Amino acid sequence: MAFSLQLQQIFLSSNRFCSQPKSTTNPLISLKLPSIHPLAVAQNAAIRNIDSTGVAAIDASAEELLLPPQLRRELMPKHVAVIMDGNRRWAKMRGLPVALGYEAGIRAVRNIIELCGNWGIRVLTLFAFSSDNWLRPKVEVDILMSLFERALNDELENFARAGIRISILGDSSKLPKSLQDLIDKAVKTTKENSRLHLVVAVNYSGQHDVVQACQTIAQKVKDGIIETKDINSFLIEQELQTNCIDIPCPDLLIRTSGELRLSNFLLWQLAYAELFFSHSHWPDFGEAEFMEALSSFQQRQRRYEFYFFFAFINMAFSLQLQQIFISPSRFCFQSKSTNPQIIPNLTKRPSIHPFAHAQNNATSNIEAAKSSINSSAEEILLPPELSRELMPKHIAVILDGNRRWAKKRGLPVALGYVAGIRALRNFVKLSYNWGIRVLTLFAFSSENWFRPEAEVDLLMGLFDKVVKDELENLARAGIRISIIGDSSKLPKSLQDLIDKAVMTTKENSRLHLVVAVNYSGQYDVVQACQTIAQKVKDGNIEPEDINSFLVEQELQTKCTEFPSPDLLIRTSGELRLSNFLLWQLAYTELFFSHSQWPDFGEAEFLEALSSFQQRQRRYGGQSS
Repeated sequence: MAFSLQLQQIFLSSNRFCSQPKSTTNPLISLKLPSIHPLAVAQNAAIRNIDSTGVAAIDASAEELLLPPQLRRELMPKHVAVIMDGNRRWAKMRGLPVALGYEAGIRAVRNIIELCGNWGIRVLTLFAFSSDNWLRPKVEVDILMSLFERALNDELENFARAGIRISILGDSSKLPKSLQDLIDKAVKTTKENSRLHLVVAVNYSGQHDVVQACQTIAQKVKDGIIETKDINSFLIEQELQTNCIDIPCPDLLIRTSGELRLSNFLLWQLAYAELFFSHSHWPDFGEAEFMEALSSFQQRQRRYEFYFFFAFINMAFSLQLQQIFISPSRFCFQSKSTNPQIIPNLTKRPSIHPFAHAQNNATSNIEAAKSSINSSAEEILLPPELSRELMPKHIAVILDGNRRWAKKRGLPVALGYVAGIRALRNFVKLSYNWGIRVLTLFAFSSENWFRPEAEVDLLMGLFDKVVKDELENLARAGIRISIIGDSSKLPKSLQDLIDKAVMTTKENSRLHLVVAVNYSGQYDVVQACQTIAQKVKDGNIEPEDINSFLVEQELQTKCTEFPSPDLLIRTSGELRLSNFLLWQLAYTELFFSHSQWPDFGEAEFLEALSSFQQRQRRYGGQSS
């Protein structure tokens, strides 16, 4: 009703918001609405305002601008994706009809397309309309469709002349027929262009993208074209809608308006993308804000590529372990216990191997600072800053920064992990006392195998010891343990210990502690697709039966009552997902802490929870 009243305001006094049109010969393509429908009035007002702005369309004859001096051409992202958020709020802050917020957003789109073309960005993907946006008022949806159709119609010739290729992601079957026809024309007209690939996501959902890929692959399995075992990440990527792009995975995702979530956009494709969140609403996102995002991107170190020089790191890590061997007292506290740490697959190492000394010193440090969860302790009252009814049920954490914490202090990396274990005990204890139902920890990713062998051995050994030491306490406290990831590559003794921990605690319900070991979000989707394709092959289901509910039931997080986190916390100041819980993070609130994981304590956890409780979770639909 409020939105309809705003549209009526335009009808009553269009001059209040809009300049006089420069031309009356360019009507917005009609949706065949009755002449009294308020949208018809809003459309015309929007057209007049767009035409009156004087914003220049993209001109293919314009010379390419020099890159701003703050940016380095060799570090420019090849693919930038944008969640254009805040048009509605921009308008409401100014007391304007929402329709004019979208209109201002179109001007911002023109500007960023021009900047990307001039600065050498190869692919620009814009999230224009999500599948959740159909929940918004019909008049608002209608005006969005009309504005999209008009903008595309007006700019198509300019795009073609400028060498811009247009592609559309999403289910276009629900769009107005005239818009579908125009999209087909735009795609065909520009398909040979190569200066900039403009990809627009309309009626798009990242989860649906995965679903339709699984449907296609399952059909191929049913037809005998491929076997279930042939399904892998490369095959899935080929069947995603972004297969139309030479560079399908964004290097940088920008989201405007200050919201920190993905809103079900390009979930698979964002596995390693750098994330940038701007407080500016989309209509205000101009050249200065874009430069800020690009400058931030260029200052980051994209660590997933470190395996190209892991041999050097391996050598350096070995030297650090030798430092412990030469002078253990320099780095470690005195041991309160002489119990040796048992490290799987390392018992046959020569006694002079420096790792033997490192593991003993690490054990000493663990014992010196050990503080187990006490099942008999009374529940701590929730801090006054927090509201119990607004507490997240499921929190996921990327425990990042152990190595950097140690290096910053001139300590061996091994002691960074030891300090991280202390932080982990404290974090589990706080979650337990404050009523968190599910806690998922990213302990070891599938990419971590590329780290130095000695470091991997240390991590496996510490994991083994912590589970052994804490299993009885966890079971007594009512904590259930589950493991997600491919455990087949872990040391056999650790696999057996994991099986024991899962079986021992399976009936517990106070807190569900889910630990991701040798885990990858893309691997999780792959194994779900394999399982579903096998069911199709066996005749249990048909490819068209595959939907988001079925996929979710086959993900490894099916082990928990609340498979999708309400809140993701990442420490160490990095802004990326690192291939963690991609499907499950579709609507999760994100929190990034500058603290390294060993320094992430009660104050930092409170900050994350307070931030979560102040947010409004929109899910793409109607919001205030």
